Amino acid sequence: MKALLLITLIISGSLYAADKTVKKSETEGGVVINSSLQKLMDIKGVKTIYDTCKKDNPGINLSENDRTQTVLSCLWKDVQKDDDLKKKVMNAYADDAKAGTSAAAGRAPASADPKAPKAATAPDIITKKVSVDMDYEKDPGVIALSKYYEKKLDEILDPNKDDIKKNIIIAVDHRKFIELYKSELGKTIISAFTSYCLDTDPATCNCEPTGCTLSCKIDSSKMKTDRDTNIKSLAGIDLDSNSLAAKKWKGCITSVPQHCIEATASNNTFTQDETVKRSCLIMDYVSSARKNIMLADAQNKFYDDLAKDRPVNAVQNTKQMDAQKSSSDAVLEVSSKDIETNMKEPMTQAKADMDACYKANADGSTGTITNAEACKKILSTNKEANENAIAELGMRQLAQQDILEKELDSSPDKVKDYLKQEGYAQTDIDAMTKKGVIDQTKQEIMDRYKNQKEAIVAEMAAKINAKTSSTEGKIDPQSLTDIGKIKAISEEMSSRTKDLSNLVKFDNIVSSYLQITPEGSNSKEVSRNTASLFGEVKDMSGDDAKALNKQIETAKLSAPSFKSGQTSATNLDIKTINNDFMKYSTQPEDPTKKK
Repeated sequence: MKALLLITLIISGSLYAADKTVKKSETEGGVVINSSLQKLMDIKGVKTIYDTCKKDNPGINLSENDRTQTVLSCLWKDVQKDDDLKKKVMNAYADDAKAGTSAAAGRAPASADPKAPKAATAPDIITKKVSVDMDYEKDPGVIALSKYYEKKLDEILDPNKDDIKKNIIIAVDHRKFIELYKSELGKTIISAFTSYCLDTDPATCNCEPTGCTLSCKIDSSKMKTDRDTNIKSLAGIDLDSNSLAAKKWKGCITSVPQHCIEATASNNTFTQDETVKRSCLIMDYVSSARKNIMLADAQNKFYDDLAKDRPVNAVQNTKQMDAQKSSSDAVLEVSSKDIETNMKEPMTQAKADMDACYKANADGSTGTITNAEACKKILSTNKEANENAIAELGMRQLAQQDILEKELDSSPDKVKDYLKQEGYAQTDIDAMTKKGVIDQTKQEIMDRYKNQKEAIVAEMAAKINAKTSSTEGKIDPQSLTDIGKIKAISEEMSSRTKDLSNLVKFDNIVSSYLQITPEGSNSKEVSRNTASLFGEVKDMSGDDAKALNKQIETAKLSAPSFKSGQTSATNLDIKTINNDFMKYSTQPEDPTKKK
């Protein structure tokens, strides 16, 4: 049971993980190719078109960040010209979707109980799988969090000495799994937005809705400078909810969706800058996480009803977990100091792997590859397979898009079904699907969907390119490209602990400006999201701790109190996610009323 709970926390805590199911089959250099899917690229005729598209766009490497969509658009356009070929592609994609509906679209978020209601594992309209991804299980940050959560769960779930003497075991209600899963998804939704704000260019931040954007081009040194500036701004930060700092960071968070929604997606030509790409990735993740929250709510209702129908009788030699210690706030609380402590061991191993491959120069100049074979833990040499996997990912995204567009055009009921799965209230659904408005609604859905899927392909292409050698089958010690990639990975690794620690610190403090409805309370009751803030400050020391404590006192903030029967101090419900984070237009302008 502890193992299942641990897996639940780690998987839900990985950004964008709610949208991915990769069967690890081919792994090298941290790149995982999913061979469980039928390969759309292997269908006779598709690879020929793909090779022609690359040839017709000279100088294009499919993994090159800003050119990926050009080749994919060419590929999809030419596939659609051949009705028989497109039918084969769509049938293969549909077969995969049917075979993995529950795993891909609605992973059972808290329980695999076969008696659970159908609503608890209902699939999305669009099934989601990915053909290629990074091997996150070996990521030092994931390893560190795994050990951290495991230690916490040991303290809660393992019997103490007296319990062992009396042969008492700890009983866990299924609803505890669901509660923790939902709370962790809520925390990662908030973290997705605050992580964006941490990386923004301070010069662009103001109190206007359009404020806080990322630098236009990827520049690691500029991003590092921006992060450092934003972290330093936390010193003595005014925590009053009406302060300029509050308006700045709340404005940053609430403006994220607009960067994606307002981006132009035409003719499948990918022209997104870093701000648009990052915001669209966040929107896509939140959309998936929100659906899993809805599934968790359905499962929770099932177990509530089950408890009413079949009251649980007291069982000898068992006792329930301590309610306060096992609350979401207690289990999921992570401070920057916790990160620094738990990152030491996994980073030691990661550094050893890098040292066996690459010798860095003390002055920061480009070092040398000392052992090309050892570098295969750092870089993948499956260049062609990785490029094909990215093309496969792009093909699947375009196939999803084609299916969704046809679904929405087939009948108003399909549009209503889609909006219902997105969590809209029935009154909003009725307003968005009435005559004269429904076409606008469909267009907004498709524009948003295209932007998000283009961002996924571009982001994955960038990640895979950064982890793939320049030559098929080998790492060339003389290749400036390979040396440059390993140098970049080495530099990122050297600051990894600090970067993750700063992210957690920033998230814990800035997220305290948000107002959330306490779980189980009156829907009109709101409170500041301060649980993480107090978790952070209790682990701080020195002048920083004094300054932050002073601001907490000045703002008259108090730590959330645990009440009897309360499971979490804060909760993100679907309405809050839609209205406050996703900023979905629930009342589109009615064209029939225009003068």
